[in-house]
Amino acid sequence: MSMQVDDDDYSQSSNQSDTSSIDLEESTVPTLNPLDSAIEDLEGRIISSLDNFKLHPGIKSNPASETIHSELKSVLRPVLEIAAHIGPATARSTWRSAFRPSLDVAMEEVHTKLNADLIFPVLLESAQSDVIPAKRAASLMFFHNLHQEYKLPGSYLDYIEGGGSGAGAAAGGGVGRYAGSLYNSFEKTKHAPPSRMILKQRTAQKAQKMALLLRYWIVGATACTVEGAFTDRKSDGAIASRAVISSSAVIRPALRAVAEKISSADDTGALKLFIPVMRMIGGVLKRFFAVVNVGMGDHLGKGEMASVEALKSACVKFLEIVVLSFSSRVQPGGNASSRRRQNVSTEDFALEDLPVGHPIITRHALEEIGEDAFTVLRGLSMIGGQVKVESGMISDVRLSLGLDAQGTFVVGVGVDAKPNPFSIYSHYHYHG
Repeated sequence: MSMQVDDDDYSQSSNQSDTSSIDLEESTVPTLNPLDSAIEDLEGRIISSLDNFKLHPGIKSNPASETIHSELKSVLRPVLEIAAHIGPATARSTWRSAFRPSLDVAMEEVHTKLNADLIFPVLLESAQSDVIPAKRAASLMFFHNLHQEYKLPGSYLDYIEGGGSGAGAAAGGGVGRYAGSLYNSFEKTKHAPPSRMILKQRTAQKAQKMALLLRYWIVGATACTVEGAFTDRKSDGAIASRAVISSSAVIRPALRAVAEKISSADDTGALKLFIPVMRMIGGVLKRFFAVVNVGMGDHLGKGEMASVEALKSACVKFLEIVVLSFSSRVQPGGNASSRRRQNVSTEDFALEDLPVGHPIITRHALEEIGEDAFTVLRGLSMIGGQVKVESGMISDVRLSLGLDAQGTFVVGVGVDAKPNPFSIYSHYHYHG
């Protein structure tokens, strides 16, 4: 016996079945919390801007731009704003509604996903391997600009809940310095001063973020000083001179970060940042020794000669900074009135700023490097013009930097240096 199904009944049951399945599917779709949604949106904006930068031909196309460098800077401006201010502002505004344990946790999450895992690696890769010199220079300038933006209110290094303080914070509804535990967002004393332990943890987090930025900046600058990055001598000299200028800007902040890590007994962290600094100095000096006599008897075009001279000038300025940074503010035989300390700013560094106690990074080791750099400068300042740097000086400088002939770091700095059999830092992972 066969049963006949009415078409209307079949249609009704089918509709009910389909509706139930749709409701079930909708109920199983995960919903993003506000912080995850905001991070996803910011990632899309970052990728869009970085794609525009990657596809840029490296030739000025906007008549409103003064130079190609200003045009590329404007292309990367949205990325800079997100990396410095929009990212931390997003964490501050959504961490409670996103049910994060604390604002500190949300700040770390946003910084890791946007800066450490996306922006920094892409721009480092551009600084290391882009075939257009202007784009390499723009990548280096991004790290420089971000370092400046980190100093402004509202950045990741500004532990103000609303990104402001004083009258501005009061005008914004009493938002001030946030307090509480790193792992408890339900403290009653929201605006009470944080404990000493919390301040110590936040200081460590700030230092870690700054060290990460400095390492990417240093490695990118070092890559651009390598001779032969471009077959065209003019292009090669142009990117090298900009890389040396960038190295001059990063060396003092990097040395201050090394000193802070030594002060906090983080000897390993100090060495991880110190080694790239030494490689950067060695790269600049190696490039300088390669071009110091270029132009004497060589047949160079006007543009090539200008590029070589610009590179020489940048290297000499770099050497001056190395000499000042790796020497004492109080010279032998001087007195208190002769100290440079009177005009010291947060942008300065000298041997007195380096704490004692690190087994490798010592004041004596840095002083040797400063003396070698000063010897090179003396050889270039003789009356009658520049003179050839003695070949023995090159090996002496490498030895004082703790580098072998191939530029590989060795354990110990100075005459007691020994090869590093483990090569721990030769393949350093820059997310560490």
